[in-house]
Amino acid sequence: GDGDGDGDGGGEDDSSEGGGQTPGQPPPTTPGPSVAPIAPSPSPTLEPTGSPLDPAKYDRYRKFVDVIMSSGVTPAGKVASSAVVAMSVPATTGQQEALNWIAFDDPLLDPEVDPALRIAQRYAAAVLYYNMAGENWKNNTKWLDPGHECGWHGITCEKKQIVARSQPQVQVTVEELMVTEIVLNDNNLVGLLPREIGAFPWMDTLSLQSNLLGGQLTPNIANLTRLERLWIDGNKFVGPIPTELGRLAALEEADLHQNTFSWQLPTQIGNLVKLRRFSAYDNKFEGTLPTEIGNMESIRELFLDTNKIRGSIPSELGDAVQLEDLRLFHNNLSGPFPAGLSGLSKLRIFYADNNDLTGQIPATAVAGWMSLVDFEMFDNNIGGTLPAYFGFLPELAVISMANNNMDGDIPWIICQTGKLRKIDVSGNSLSGPIPNDIDECSSLERLYLDHNEMGSTIPTQIGLLSQLSKCRLESFSSPRYCWYDRITFVLRLISTIGIPEYSVLFSYSTQKYSV
Repeated sequence: GDGDGDGDGGGEDDSSEGGGQTPGQPPPTTPGPSVAPIAPSPSPTLEPTGSPLDPAKYDRYRKFVDVIMSSGVTPAGKVASSAVVAMSVPATTGQQEALNWIAFDDPLLDPEVDPALRIAQRYAAAVLYYNMAGENWKNNTKWLDPGHECGWHGITCEKKQIVARSQPQVQVTVEELMVTEIVLNDNNLVGLLPREIGAFPWMDTLSLQSNLLGGQLTPNIANLTRLERLWIDGNKFVGPIPTELGRLAALEEADLHQNTFSWQLPTQIGNLVKLRRFSAYDNKFEGTLPTEIGNMESIRELFLDTNKIRGSIPSELGDAVQLEDLRLFHNNLSGPFPAGLSGLSKLRIFYADNNDLTGQIPATAVAGWMSLVDFEMFDNNIGGTLPAYFGFLPELAVISMANNNMDGDIPWIICQTGKLRKIDVSGNSLSGPIPNDIDECSSLERLYLDHNEMGSTIPTQIGLLSQLSKCRLESFSSPRYCWYDRITFVLRLISTIGIPEYSVLFSYSTQKYSV
């Protein structure tokens, strides 16, 4: 009786605690929560952008590809021909990014309605943005906005008549705003100037100065047949100037300086008959100057200094009779001064210093340069005498012929015009006295005669040069004085020539002493 009671008691206890489970039976099910589960969200009614299930986007993309490929703006291989690829593979070129944008994100143009030239223009502008890191430009105001590309920063347009979509046996023209100028100077442009720059047939000005563009200049620049101003100085362009540049028949100004262009200047540069300024200084051009350079009949400013150009100055350059400013300094030019330059009657500035030019300066070469103001050929190997005909050039203000091999006297007629402001013939082998007519150089501000073999007599007329501010006479072959005698000499010099009205930096010394 006690055992049953204990057993019953135990069973009742287990049951009341929920632990009297029969071995092999599953545990009782725990009741679920009283709150009903959240129903799943309904599927979106619109497909997201780029969905592979949107045939309309595929069709729009394909039509844009057809227009762009047929216009020749971008070659095959730069963009995907299939929208499937375009939407599934990340874009790796600026062209692909621009095409994706105009096909998938930009609502402005209709590839079935809008003129092909208009589509090519907007696409090419977008390529510039993507290819030259537009998101990092200092000013990218309105770029890739849905409005007309002519409203984007740096772009100027004019209304032009262009061909609309061709119809059978009919060619219809429409008026559209077309790009005439792109000016993005000092705007943190980086990367390469893409070939699509040639897709602006009405462009007359391309100015990308002071940026970080590199690589070779695209030959497609030649497609800008109306281009008048090409300003791409202050970048990092390398390699040769493309020969196609010679096809820019309307070009008037080309600023290519302060880049890293190299190789030889192309002979086709001679085809640029309307070019008025060609500035290519501070590059790495090599080779010789092409003789065709003389064919540039309109050229007025030719800046080729600070390069590695070698060989002689071509006499054909004398055929460029409109030339006013010629700068060839800091090159490796050699050979004699060409007599063929005599026709440059309008030349005002001639800089050919820091070369290896030799021989005398022919009288016939520069005697006709009646407009000449500044003549600088220091640091060469020019021989002979200082040309007397300099005294007949009515506008001449600067003669700088230091560190050459000239000898003989300073011609007395050198100051005839009274316009000279600077004479520097130091570092030669000139002999004879300083001309007594030196006071006729009434405008003279700087006189450098040091390191020559001139006599000891210093004319009193130097004291009449009221504009003189600097005068150097070191290593004059005067008697050598001890300190006492030297001080006496200087005092006598001052008492002889007087003190000019304006302060003068006056330097006189022999090989041993200086004052």
